[in-house]
Amino acid sequence: MSKPKTAIVYAGVFAAFLPATPSIQYNFAVVTLAFLIDAGWYAIVATVLSANGPGGTYLFYKKWMDRSAGGILGALGLKLAASAGQH
Repeated sequence: MSKPKTAIVYAGVFAAFLPATPSIQYNFAVVTLAFLIDAGWYAIVATVLSANGPGGTYLFYKKWMDRSAGGILGALGLKLAASAGQH
C-alpha cells in the first residue's frame, strides 16, 4: 500500500503474461504467489540488513548504489523514449 509503483509494475508485468480469461482460482493463485514472493523478499532483506556487518556495508555504499541504479534506469528510459519514435 505504501509503494504504489510496485503494484503498477506487477500489474504491467502480469497483464502481459496472464491468459485472456483466467479463472478465479488462477487469479487468486497469482495474487497469493506475488504477495508471498514480495513479502518473503522484503523479510530476507530486512533480516540481512538489520545485522551490523551487512547493514553497515549497505549504508557505506548506499549513495553509489542509488546513483548507479538511477543512471541505469535513466539510460533505459532514454532508450525507451528513443525507440518509441521508431515504431
